[in-house]
Amino acid sequence: MVGGLQMANLVYQSFTQALDAHFDWWLALSSGIGCDPTAPNSENCTTTYNSNGWNDGLARILTQQVYYDPNYATNGNYALYTTKRYFVMKHLSQFIEYGAVRYDVDVESGNAPSSLALRVLAFKTGDDNNEGDSGKASVDKKSIANGGSGWTILLMNLGPTEISVDLPGNIGRLKRVVRTSPEEDWADLSNYDTVLPALSTTTIITDL
Repeated sequence: MVGGLQMANLVYQSFTQALDAHFDWWLALSSGIGCDPTAPNSENCTTTYNSNGWNDGLARILTQQVYYDPNYATNGNYALYTTKRYFVMKHLSQFIEYGAVRYDVDVESGNAPSSLALRVLAFKTGDDNNEGDSGKASVDKKSIANGGSGWTILLMNLGPTEISVDLPGNIGRLKRVVRTSPEEDWADLSNYDTVLPALSTTTIITDL
């Protein structure tokens, strides 16, 4: 989960500090799994750190998005092994419509030290009368047709303790809430209860 949140923080910095218009991930499938998933007693080798795994030159740990067995041609193991980074990237890519406008978010911390671990990204679709931080509205008919007018809000807790986050009351009707945490992979929630578990990513989608 730490590797996924490291990537999420990199995306956050790319949008909020470098003011990039988009973010590209250069590798989705990797054979650098660093272990033999078909070997005896290796059922946990695809989900734990190891010294032989490859992470695209950043660190030799198992945090790529999706892995496959480099020996698949000889052992017949065609399985794909997803990581937490895969699910975190899904949060960042599945719900942000093409042409959505990112808005700056002011976080009122209340002097809580845990708020330093909070990262928030907010995107609005279907609003061609307002300007986001890009200085101009950039919404096309595709985003309006697919998602309508509404907000996509990503809440990332990079810290080891839970954080309570209250949302403003003017973001519309709650449509969907999805969370990835150390215990959950892309879990659909029935509601948003204002508490972000430690080391988690939560996406909130609303309709206006």
